Amino acid sequence: MTDIYLNAKRYRLNVGIVVFNAAGQVWLGRRADGKGEQIWQFPQGGVDKGEDLMAAARRELQEETGIHSAALIGRAHGWITYDFPEGFTGSKAMKGFAGQTQAWFAFRFEGEDAEIDLAAHHQIEFDQWRWADLEEAPDLVVPFKRGAYLKVIDAFAPIARGDPLAAPDRGTILMIHGVGCTGRSFDRLAADFRALGWAVQAPTLKADLRVKQNPTPALPDLTLTDYVNEAEGWARAIALETGQPPVLFGHSMGGLVVQKLMERGVGRAGVLITPAGPAGSDAKVRLSTLYTFANLLFTYRPETKPLKVWRSGFEWGVLNCVPKARHDALYAEAVYDSGRVYEGLRWPEKDPGRTGFIDETKITAPILTIAGGKDRTVPVQSVQATAAKYAKVGGEYREYPDNAHWIVDEPGTDVMVSDIDTWLGAKLG
Repeated sequence: MTDIYLNAKRYRLNVGIVVFNAAGQVWLGRRADGKGEQIWQFPQGGVDKGEDLMAAARRELQEETGIHSAALIGRAHGWITYDFPEGFTGSKAMKGFAGQTQAWFAFRFEGEDAEIDLAAHHQIEFDQWRWADLEEAPDLVVPFKRGAYLKVIDAFAPIARGDPLAAPDRGTILMIHGVGCTGRSFDRLAADFRALGWAVQAPTLKADLRVKQNPTPALPDLTLTDYVNEAEGWARAIALETGQPPVLFGHSMGGLVVQKLMERGVGRAGVLITPAGPAGSDAKVRLSTLYTFANLLFTYRPETKPLKVWRSGFEWGVLNCVPKARHDALYAEAVYDSGRVYEGLRWPEKDPGRTGFIDETKITAPILTIAGGKDRTVPVQSVQATAAKYAKVGGEYREYPDNAHWIVDEPGTDVMVSDIDTWLGAKLG
């Protein structure tokens, strides 16, 4: 197998390798054929027909760097995919590939630096190399790979911190974050469920566009459908790799994305955590929600702009049950998002993909819907209406009266984690 199809596009099957030294730094090489400053990257390469992925990773590592004294630490779950940019004329793109989909491996370097030989193979990939911090890599790689590298960083950050990667045996959970947030919002839940024996992936959707500062004018072109399609690609890649569909967790906007995925027949089960509701679940405009997003409401033609919720609204409406000492750090992770996405969440009929219109009769997998009694962003009445929609197909509902919208990491979140884990055990065995 040398290529794979995702969302009807053909991608070249590839392996990527992150090599850590004893100090927790990673190996980066400067491409010999590159131009400019952003030409540093990790070793990577194609998989030969019938070749084992691990064997391909070791082969590429030795060919490109000369490293053979390396011990496997772990593998990133799922596939990490990137598209070639329009007009790209590299040899791989000329063969009809839309991009590359990669299996990423982490190794610990156990040799001496003198072992590294960039001319170990007749086809020289790099002309310089250095050790660097893991977080530096996305800013040094060619821009069209940046989004993929951010996912690699998320996957291997525990190693850089000196923590082991979990060895899961219960299946995979795919966590989809909320509007204006990233996969980091699931740091607490991801750690908890990994400790319970699950593999967890918590990607940041459209990570190359949804940034903390200086957003591109192209950001408002994104719609909810773009997020649903990317999340579906992640879910189907997990199913392809593991032989089993993932369990889908969705927080806030991510909860609506999960509902759409389940309507499409994706996922073993769905957990909707203080979810944005489908069409008809909250026709009444609530003052708490208006205040949370007040700065967006007073923006002229917000659907044409990159938007970020204001700090006062975020603290009052999202973090109202989180200790204030943590507010600075949590708001620092907020990103700009598409005004069209915000519009589609508030007025489902304006979303061109009609993401908010869910046909529950097409859903066959179990759904658990979770509400926080003190939620000011998606009030409990809205979440109850969402749960009622899925009660018709066997959905269940849990409400936590002392929690709010950021129930993904508040005092008392451990109770919710235990309840979800028990529910999954009962539904999936």
